[in-house]
Amino acid sequence: MNKSYKLLNIVFVCLVFTPVFLGAQAGRIGDGLIIRVMDHMLYVDIGSEDNVREGDMFDIIEPEVLTHPLNGDTLSVTPKNIGAIRIIQVFPKMALAELTHIETPKDPMLKHISSIQDARRLMEIEHLEKMSMANDTTNRSMLVPGLYQYQFGDRRKGFGLLSAEFAALIVGVGYRMSSNDWMDQYNNLGPGLPQTDFDYYFKEADQRRTTSNRAFFIAGAIYAYSLFDVLWMQDGGLPLSLELIGQSKNIAMLKLKHNF
Repeated sequence: MNKSYKLLNIVFVCLVFTPVFLGAQAGRIGDGLIIRVMDHMLYVDIGSEDNVREGDMFDIIEPEVLTHPLNGDTLSVTPKNIGAIRIIQVFPKMALAELTHIETPKDPMLKHISSIQDARRLMEIEHLEKMSMANDTTNRSMLVPGLYQYQFGDRRKGFGLLSAEFAALIVGVGYRMSSNDWMDQYNNLGPGLPQTDFDYYFKEADQRRTTSNRAFFIAGAIYAYSLFDVLWMQDGGLPLSLELIGQSKNIAMLKLKHNF
């Protein structure tokens, strides 16, 4: 009788708690949870007690629900990767991680994470990180004419654009300063001097300012050309190129050349 009673109790416990346990496992879609976000740094609620180590990679996942298009019934709920994190510091019950990438405009807060064991997924994340770094470098390189071309494509073109840009800026600044000096001397001329002296100083100041303006215009043209060339480099570059054909009165003479 006692044995039968104990057996019935065991069966009862199994019948009651097995669905609860299975339901909890079914609702578990990851190994942990992102509990705090600070720009590209995140805190997760798993740590060394959960065998988390520095350098571990985790996918950021969210449930993807597939519903029937006609009756709206839920057909399946599967985890979907929307980003990834790398653990950089581990504590007993939590860990600090850096965000490697995430789909925009997704918010990682309170998203589940799942440990990455697949080598192909790790290679995919490494590729995405390299692309992100390249994009950051591209954005910075675009600010300096010729720098992107020098780093990622045509070194000769890049060096030429960079040199021409700096030369034009140096000429522009130099002649602008010289023009200001001549104009100061013009303004300080005494009233007893002949008109030819006034005309001479004013002409020198005006000519130097004109030269400065031309140099700045050339610098702007080089900058615009370099910017558009960067935008089209992935398609083989612009069908135009800048060519130095000579120099007149300290001003470089450039020619646009169509490349067939």
